[in-house]
Amino acid sequence: MKKRSFPIFVAALALAVAAAGALFVWAVLAGRLPAAKTVHNPQGVWVELDAAWAERLTAQPTVQQMKQNIDQTVATTLALRANGVMLTGLAADGQALFRDGTGTLSTADAVTRSDKYLARFDPVQYLVRVAAAKGVEVAFVAAEADGTLLAEGGTLPEWLTALAARHQARVLQLRSQTEAGRPTAYALAAAADETAAALLRADESPAALAVQTQLGQTAHVCLGEYTALAADSSAAALYHTFAAGTLPDLTAAKGGKTVPQHLSITYPLTDGERVYTDKIFLMGTSDPNAPLTLNGETLQRGNNRGVWGVLVELAVGDNVFTLQNGDKTESVMVSRRKSQGGGSTKTYNDGTQPARSGQYLLVTEDIASALADPADASSIRQTLYKGAMAEVVASKRYASGNKLTFAYQLATGDWVRNTSCKLVSGSTAVLEPQGMYYDSAARSTVLTFAGGTPAVFHSWADNTLILQFLSAEFAGQLPALPEWITSAEVQPGTDSFALMLTFAETDPLYGWAINYDTNAKTTQIWLKRTPRLSGDASAPLAGVTVMLDAGHGGSDDGAMGSAGKAAPVEKDLNLAAATAAKYRLEQLGATVLMTRTDDSFPTLGDRVTAMNTLHPDLFIAVHHNSLELVSDINNAWGTEAYWFYDEGELLANTLVDEVCAATGRNRRSVNYGYYYVTRSNICPAVLLELGFMTNPSEYAECETDAGLWADGTAIAQAVYKVIAANG
Repeated sequence: MKKRSFPIFVAALALAVAAAGALFVWAVLAGRLPAAKTVHNPQGVWVELDAAWAERLTAQPTVQQMKQNIDQTVATTLALRANGVMLTGLAADGQALFRDGTGTLSTADAVTRSDKYLARFDPVQYLVRVAAAKGVEVAFVAAEADGTLLAEGGTLPEWLTALAARHQARVLQLRSQTEAGRPTAYALAAAADETAAALLRADESPAALAVQTQLGQTAHVCLGEYTALAADSSAAALYHTFAAGTLPDLTAAKGGKTVPQHLSITYPLTDGERVYTDKIFLMGTSDPNAPLTLNGETLQRGNNRGVWGVLVELAVGDNVFTLQNGDKTESVMVSRRKSQGGGSTKTYNDGTQPARSGQYLLVTEDIASALADPADASSIRQTLYKGAMAEVVASKRYASGNKLTFAYQLATGDWVRNTSCKLVSGSTAVLEPQGMYYDSAARSTVLTFAGGTPAVFHSWADNTLILQFLSAEFAGQLPALPEWITSAEVQPGTDSFALMLTFAETDPLYGWAINYDTNAKTTQIWLKRTPRLSGDASAPLAGVTVMLDAGHGGSDDGAMGSAGKAAPVEKDLNLAAATAAKYRLEQLGATVLMTRTDDSFPTLGDRVTAMNTLHPDLFIAVHHNSLELVSDINNAWGTEAYWFYDEGELLANTLVDEVCAATGRNRRSVNYGYYYVTRSNICPAVLLELGFMTNPSEYAECETDAGLWADGTAIAQAVYKVIAANG
């Protein structure tokens, strides 16, 4: 009996093996290979395996090379410090990168051409298996067979449902996108019952993703497309640097103020206010959870903070406006008066005198304008610095408002207004070089002349800086030059001389300044080399100095926001945004100088003096915008910036681009503007207007921690990009 049982057992085993083999062969031929299950990460940093990735994969001639391509994909994903990849599973022509058991899709030719006998390769299955072994999750982006992404709530195609179930993978459905069609968020859910969470992406702005992560707005982010990230990983590095640590509290920087959540009228400032316009923009606050009406009509607020604003027509006489918010009522009366018109046109002399023959002017302001037309403040030809002296060759009386005053002409033909200088006795300065030294920490060379403080005009010829010294002669010899200045030449002129400094194309001059000591009668020429990224991925801005100027302060509130003076006003938001930018820049290794760190008021002269003394690599004046409250400011929103010298234009454009990418604000403009703080040869200098204080919805967004951190992080990201552009 026992002897017979063994052959029966062997026969049964052989039959079972044969049956299993037959089932395996059927599964292989049907494309139903053993499933590989993906992992599910509770928090994810994702990359998208884009169309270019799929194209490279299908371009591989053998299965072995396709496997190597996928292995490299997982390794690069981990190097980007990501733990998830997302893909549609389709090639560009709509063919599948997997074996579709539903018979709906055809498999990509590059995959099927490798089929031999029972060997059938499934790239998606291989990806899931390799990724899962490394802790990398694979999810599928819902799409039609032609690659069109499916919106949240849409019916999933059969093949996608089967694919996700096979690998127990999550499916992503498009939740939102930009006007250009780029996805900004997905609904992320498992094939099993799981609440759909948000997976956010902002390919242009790791700054935005970092803020959303740190403020708990999402547990999942997409860094962007694999192909771009593999070629340049800087965006991923910025995200991880920004996302590290805990964000400091900005409450103190905002003056400890918050937006009131009750009904109030913040503008007009007083009941019974008299105006001469036919319209006025009413503003105020309200309980966002209760309806708001104006004279019985529903008022739309456009934000969840309860801040409101509306343009109203005014009849001549008294106009009463009543607002109802829940059980609260507030009224205001605005009295429109007919315009009186006219006004005094009488002019008067301010007591200034023309210059006498041989007199000099001495610049007394921190900066002064040399103007083509003394009556036109915008006709700036050059900027002169405090302490500069030059002989006056002519005087001219001009009108400034109702005042008649004088301007003084230099030998160049340009005019300096008397408000920027005083008349003194003087003589031709005889300048003699006293030495040159190089400060490696500041990347700067300083050339000192003794003998006077003459005004200096500048111009460029390719890589040569030409400095023309007015009312001056050159004596002595130039000292030995540092290697980055390839040549120096002095050309004498009529009661002037020119110093021409040429720099190598590979190491151009970045910034320069004139510093005068009127007591010692010395003139310093300060020259700065171009800053570059440090090469240290953990501190790419090490060695770079940025000066942040939080506009206004102290008794100067700047613009009042729509929520009134009980809420943060412009000076508060300027400081809060600058404080956020300082933290972000320091995360990247930069040295940050602040013109103010509290509710103090540095004058414009103080701010320019700080720039001239400390010689930063970049200067950014942080402001918020406003408009006169006589138009519908609900339609005025967005970010803009101003530059004076060409060197500031790139910084201005990059700041606006990054802030808009991080916040979704409108890109208004980047313009030339002769603001006091932008007129620096020392470094690129920009005045940045982040958003509108008087637009209720934009104010409500700018005032939040999310808005302020998005602004600050975007500023830091812009600085990184500008320095990176230096090569």
